[in-house]
Amino acid sequence: MAVLWPPAACPSCRFQYALTKGGCLLFSCSQCRYQFCSGCNNPYHKTVCKAAQCICPGLHAHHPRDCLFYLRDWEPPRLQALLQRSGVDFNTDPSDGSQSEACCVMEQKDDKVESPCGLRTQPGQAGLCEKHYKEYLVSLINAHSLDPAPLYEASEVIRACERYLVDTQRGGDEDEDVFLARLLKKLMEVPLGEKVPRNK
Repeated sequence: MAVLWPPAACPSCRFQYALTKGGCLLFSCSQCRYQFCSGCNNPYHKTVCKAAQCICPGLHAHHPRDCLFYLRDWEPPRLQALLQRSGVDFNTDPSDGSQSEACCVMEQKDDKVESPCGLRTQPGQAGLCEKHYKEYLVSLINAHSLDPAPLYEASEVIRACERYLVDTQRGGDEDEDVFLARLLKKLMEVPLGEKVPRNK
């Protein structure tokens, strides 16, 4: 199974393009200038937007919990654990069987010329550097519509609930385990990102 990133399309004008791998998630379409997150296709806003109770005064987007924006902060073993609990296979060895010292994923540099990433690879990460291996694992998570919430720590459950405006008020007679289980259940009732790329 080779490590591949399929082409994508602008959510606004549908222009086809190849995203810069491992780069900034803020993408501006070269055709219509629409600005969006390449991890979830949600728009970026320059001021406070129309989202419920938005208080972000500057450039921002509202990312769903399964967006690369959040999952890129997870370490590879945690991303692998999310895939394993759903029986999804992933690569740990290079597809050609040889381990090179430098990541060969093509990136578009500042001069707009594509060249290999060049960052150091690590054993067990499919011949990729860590940032590109994380991106690869997240692409599998998204392709299979896996919810990261079951692996959240307590603080992550509460923060995610706050982002989704889920009531985090703790009942007077609730112990912590019951409280967190209730929050997790409510959180998982909130759908995953409807625009997240789910290419298989």
